[in-house]
Amino acid sequence: MKIDLYRRAVCFFSNIAFPIFCPLCGKQVRDGNMLCRTCMENLLDRAKGRKLFVSEPDWCGKCGRRLVSADAFCPECRESDDFMFLDKVCALYPYSPENKDLLTGWKINGERIFSHSFAEILASVLYENSVVCRYRDKPVRDKAPRLKTAVVPVPPRPGKIRKKGWDQIDEVCTLLKRQWHISVSDCLVRTTKIQQKQLGKAARKMNLKGHILVKNGYTPPDVCILIDDIITTGATLENCAEALKSKGASFVAGLTLFYD
Repeated sequence: MKIDLYRRAVCFFSNIAFPIFCPLCGKQVRDGNMLCRTCMENLLDRAKGRKLFVSEPDWCGKCGRRLVSADAFCPECRESDDFMFLDKVCALYPYSPENKDLLTGWKINGERIFSHSFAEILASVLYENSVVCRYRDKPVRDKAPRLKTAVVPVPPRPGKIRKKGWDQIDEVCTLLKRQWHISVSDCLVRTTKIQQKQLGKAARKMNLKGHILVKNGYTPPDVCILIDDIITTGATLENCAEALKSKGASFVAGLTLFYD
């Protein structure tokens, strides 16, 4: 009760001194988030009904992008074998100019106030797909009971958190665990510092090959839901899925906010 009153007081005085305006509609936001409630409800409504474990008629069965024909896969995925380990991708919103501004503000400019709004969107999809059980993440023996389903954050580049002080995926998954009581297994580690966005499509596929691993002493969940901000070529999610399945995971899906 005291914490809630404290948060309301902080929001009240912050809105007076440093007013926040929703980047999508321009209205002043008064609840401590970056997006106004109307725009949040619109985004939540657009994500409603998305599936993590079964095929979706209007979405590509491989990369998760919206389809423009009656085929099960988009034209690019029909002619490629990019997804050999990743079982399903659920990508929520197109990388439109306004969504690009949202992601740039959050990921590049470090506007961490976006984290709560994005966590709420992801939580709504996870809850709708019954990924809600919380557990205490820690190293386990190989013979320990395996958790059936958990969220797995895509790991940051080595040194990123030490250099910048935070990682957007790490932060949003922390919120999923603490505020929405969703299972999170921080079982992956990345060993290359080269950024994917600096590379072309072919180089992206090779950059992470063998550079995403399951941490020593960790056993991944049977069913893993990889969390990332955007899917472009899918190379990051695919390499994460390969690492998880090499250590015994049986099903790996990707859940991203945006698709490009």
